[in-house]
Amino acid sequence: MKSFACWVVVVLLVGTAAGCGGDGRRATCDDGIANQDETDVDCGGATCGGCADGAMCLVPGDCTSASCSTGGVCEPTFTIGGVVVGVTGPGLVLQNNGGNDLAVAADGVFTFTTGVGLGRTYAVTVRTGPGTPAQVCEVSAGSGVVGGNVTDVAVSCVTTPDDIADAVDLTEGVELRFSTVNATEETGEDYCDDPGTVWYSFVAPSDGDYVAYATGSDHDTEVTWSDGLMGPTYDCNDDADDSYDAVDALLTLSANDQRFVQVGLNGVGNVGTGGVGVTRVLPAADDFANAIALERRAGGLTAVIGLEFAGTEGTEANEATTCGSTTLESASAWVNFTAPFSGTWMLESKSSSTTDIAVYSGNALGSLTLLNCATDDRIAVLVQLTAGTTYRVRIGNADLDATEAVVVRAERTPAPLTATVVDSDGDGTSTNVGSESDLVMVGGAPAIAYFDGTNGELRFATRSAGGVWSDVLVDADGDGTSTEVGRSPSLAVLSNGQPVIAYYDATNAELRFAERSAAGVWSDVLIDADGDGTSTDVGSHSSLAVLANGNPAVAYYDATNAELRFATRSAGVWSDVLIDADGDGTSTDVGQYPGLIELATGLAVSYVDETNTELRFARFSGGSWTDALVFRDEVDPSSLVAARVALDSAGNPVVAATDDGQGNHVIAWWNGASWDIEWDLADRHLAELDFDCAPPRLLIDDADGLHLVWTDCNYAYTMAVSERDASGAWSVRDVAATHLSPSSPDFAGTVSVRSTSTFGAAWMPNGLLAVTFQNDDASNLWMAVGP
Repeated sequence: MKSFACWVVVVLLVGTAAGCGGDGRRATCDDGIANQDETDVDCGGATCGGCADGAMCLVPGDCTSASCSTGGVCEPTFTIGGVVVGVTGPGLVLQNNGGNDLAVAADGVFTFTTGVGLGRTYAVTVRTGPGTPAQVCEVSAGSGVVGGNVTDVAVSCVTTPDDIADAVDLTEGVELRFSTVNATEETGEDYCDDPGTVWYSFVAPSDGDYVAYATGSDHDTEVTWSDGLMGPTYDCNDDADDSYDAVDALLTLSANDQRFVQVGLNGVGNVGTGGVGVTRVLPAADDFANAIALERRAGGLTAVIGLEFAGTEGTEANEATTCGSTTLESASAWVNFTAPFSGTWMLESKSSSTTDIAVYSGNALGSLTLLNCATDDRIAVLVQLTAGTTYRVRIGNADLDATEAVVVRAERTPAPLTATVVDSDGDGTSTNVGSESDLVMVGGAPAIAYFDGTNGELRFATRSAGGVWSDVLVDADGDGTSTEVGRSPSLAVLSNGQPVIAYYDATNAELRFAERSAAGVWSDVLIDADGDGTSTDVGSHSSLAVLANGNPAVAYYDATNAELRFATRSAGVWSDVLIDADGDGTSTDVGQYPGLIELATGLAVSYVDETNTELRFARFSGGSWTDALVFRDEVDPSSLVAARVALDSAGNPVVAATDDGQGNHVIAWWNGASWDIEWDLADRHLAELDFDCAPPRLLIDDADGLHLVWTDCNYAYTMAVSERDASGAWSVRDVAATHLSPSSPDFAGTVSVRSTSTFGAAWMPNGLLAVTFQNDDASNLWMAVGP
């Protein structure tokens, strides 16, 4: 960091900039701002971006003139901007890369005043939200690498219009975010399912048919037309295909007719979020040549249109009717979408009936190229589109009810993680590998411990500097009698750089430990077979860590006694003790999904009390363990599935869990004295709702941003990452693999993780996020990586 005196010299005597400071970062020639990561004079300011990595602007003269031609090492600066919707008052301040504050007072286009150089990264965040009234704003498509002017950052702000008198106006074709957080029941209110609704008002711009819908919902959502507070409500619809979004019945309105749109949740309390909108409905275009245009309207962040099927739609000559091995619905309609921006887009069809969607490039039936398709419970697809190119979207419909509308949407989404195969066959004979895995960095490279389901054994894979994966057998038989070892692996690295694994021997129902020698040879030993001496099943859930003293330690679940235990190795000998047997004294089942970590004050473990639907936290101090409540679901107690605990930059523990009752993620952040509780309120894309086919995984970056990786085992069977930036804004990106084989899975560009029961997540040495999982469609092990 530079001193104030150094800054004075830089600003007043630009010619001495190259000698100022000693941290390798210099002020620009024109504006006195140190930016990027150059090693000498830093071209920059209004005309030029920073020098290329490894190159130097040798003298201040290199930064003069519009061409920046001297030395040829400066790059042009590009603008960063996008669109804001939903702002209702002052106070919104955006930042790019942690600075360049930009106040935004109203909806519309925004552009930061300072550009970013070619090939540099940008990251738009919300510094403060509007304050009058208070709103929460979230960013999507907010980060990436600059390749030109960025215009597609989307910022959406939300209020809670709890009372009908405060109903927020909806514009046809323009979506707003909704939130039912803190919404209550209004006196005399007529609602579909549960109280705690929010209200919107819509005035028809012209005669026609319209449909109201919800999208991106993180709960089962009810949306309905209504004439007023006491009704009548129209159709109460809480399903759009197989998703938690909703599409209400088609409504015919005359110009200037007003109706209200009521949005609520279906039995899950008051913590739901998503998007709400009204779109006009047009007769479906049965013929490819007459396709309807899917366009953004009135500055909206998405493109949307409603389709009304007449009941006579069919299939044209040369029209493809397959999606991988699945047959598309024969009744179809066509929509054209011209991408306004290059990048990743989600296209989806929504209806209370069964629909499917297929996206193609090309200009004529018979010569179209399938980019992606979705049927049944996969009602949305991710595709990579190029700005200015028109794509063809086929919508199939199984229920040709003229009173129902199919809503077709296109939404710009964050780029997904990109996946590659790690192991497809174990020792060459396996047809099922990777359903349970863990990931760490060993020697600066990713390493994975995983279960081979065909052969019932534990394997270990590493990636070379050239990107080639190789794998070896760790344990095939436990103590020599097992036929199923390697379940629930937990991977760590000793101080000598060698990997170690704690894992479950399912045959003998015991916890084992494997260690790799410097020569690359694996050996394994028993950690615990009987808990306190009475157990016949220990170790099905475990969390391994290497302590500051160099000893490995593991927290684990004793299923026989339904209690949490702890074991550590000292001088080569394992010993174990009880941590918690009864939670607050009333529990009969504690200790599942443990997360072991070493704090500055000592060891700690996060875990679940299944009896009381609680998240608990135990600390070791003064030679004994004590435990306390972190969170209890009082609204809809069902079950909690916890992620392993992580530490923020101050060393405070952060715990996260999937709350099955509320279908969302609860996050608990230790503030030094108590636990601050919040919810993941990000809108969903492909993956919608987290259920416990696999425990989530929590990572924290250097800026204290949370990255919660989770699986949707309710509808889409895909994987996603909920991300919370330092301002508290949440967003979601999907873990989709654009490099999957066209024939496996059937749905190119997505992955199914239905059979993934545990997975790994870790930071790569270059700061990228890496996730391991089993791809259902091929039953093999993959790793996905992304920024």
